[in-house]
Amino acid sequence: MNLYKCTDCDFALADETIMLCPKCGSDLRTVNISATLEGKSHLFIGYTLKKEGLKKPVVESIHRLETQKSTGRIMEKSRLIDLENDQYIEHVVDNITRETIHRCEEPLSEHKGHGSAKKKGG
Repeated sequence: MNLYKCTDCDFALADETIMLCPKCGSDLRTVNISATLEGKSHLFIGYTLKKEGLKKPVVESIHRLETQKSTGRIMEKSRLIDLENDQYIEHVVDNITRETIHRCEEPLSEHKGHGSAKKKGG
């Protein structure tokens, strides 16, 4: 497909430097441009279960894609925090290789000093 055409007679022009259409003499041009856009959508699934009278949710769950800070790679993270059953499960998988990067499954009551619960250096 030629990039430049005469607007009046649709004659294909070799380039934009041709001033007048050799077929009809028009100086009007149509420029054909196409673009392809590609993108990815990242799914986030999460829920919380609350009980009346309690401030904190009794169950929280997430499943999402995150960028790993140290490598810049996309990781798939799943986490379940279940207060009622004293359960903490976190599983991190490399989104491309499907290699398990991190797995933690322990009683929630023993899950201390991680993430925002880490002691701050001072």
